[in-house]
Amino acid sequence: VPGALEMLLHRRRAVEAELKEHPPGTVRHEDLRRLSNSCKVAVNAFYGILLQAGSRFYHPDVGESVTSTGRILIRAVAEHVERQGFKIILQDTDSAGFACAPEDAPRLMAEINEHVFPALLARFGVPAEVTRRVVQIKYADRYKRLLQVRTKGYAGVFELYREAPAKLDAKPEVKGLECVKGSTIKIVRELQRAVVERILGRGPDGTWTAPPASLAEVIGMVGAVRERFVSGEIVLEDVVCYERISKPLKEYKTRGMHVRAAERMEARGISRGADKVAYWIARGTSDPEPRLPDEWDPKAVDLELYWEKRVLSALDG
Repeated sequence: VPGALEMLLHRRRAVEAELKEHPPGTVRHEDLRRLSNSCKVAVNAFYGILLQAGSRFYHPDVGESVTSTGRILIRAVAEHVERQGFKIILQDTDSAGFACAPEDAPRLMAEINEHVFPALLARFGVPAEVTRRVVQIKYADRYKRLLQVRTKGYAGVFELYREAPAKLDAKPEVKGLECVKGSTIKIVRELQRAVVERILGRGPDGTWTAPPASLAEVIGMVGAVRERFVSGEIVLEDVVCYERISKPLKEYKTRGMHVRAAERMEARGISRGADKVAYWIARGTSDPEPRLPDEWDPKAVDLELYWEKRVLSALDG
């Protein structure tokens, strides 16, 4: 099994190398990209097999060692980078981002692959030649501009993507922000994405070469949406909420808006389809209450709640 996994990893590295030789958008580029992803999925899926009780490969200790090794390695990367005087600004399960000059990153990568990882894993009995063959980090991406809202909420425009120069009109990477969450209402997704893209320097031509938006420009963008609320121009599509029901309604101890909307659907004999509910929030006699899309009444929408709890909260960062 380790041999099969190593073969898949080797295959993916070869595919990734060939991928750089074909421009994005070409048939060969897309074929190679899919093949690379297939190798990645096959390797990653084996982790699930290790921790599936019905599998003949089931072994929780091995599963735990996978996550423990990942934590140890990424911590070693962060510590080495910080010892060299650079600041870690992003850190995830299998990646770390830090601020440095472009010429410093390749040097740091080489130091970690050639010295830090082999010395670290030698303490656990792993031969240096195995470490150098199997455990490697890549200097894959570099951001031209980065907007960090919270630890795992950020957006960035690539200057280098997967070790190749990024296109001027490439889409930004957005992680953990409301504009990429399906449960966020449309008017918030559109406003936050527009604000984020202007802060990152998106120009009228779609490239990322314009100066970042000023505070006055951002305030104007928010003010335009506020005017829609004040003037009553809000339509159902702007504010309809989509949330998932993940268990039987009777098992919910707290009756959130989505649960109450699902109960309303059940009372009216409406099927939920793929366990999702769609609702909008209306002013109630005492508390706000969910209503179903076919009950749309623009005069009953709780605009104050939407503005304070949905729109402004998404822009707090």
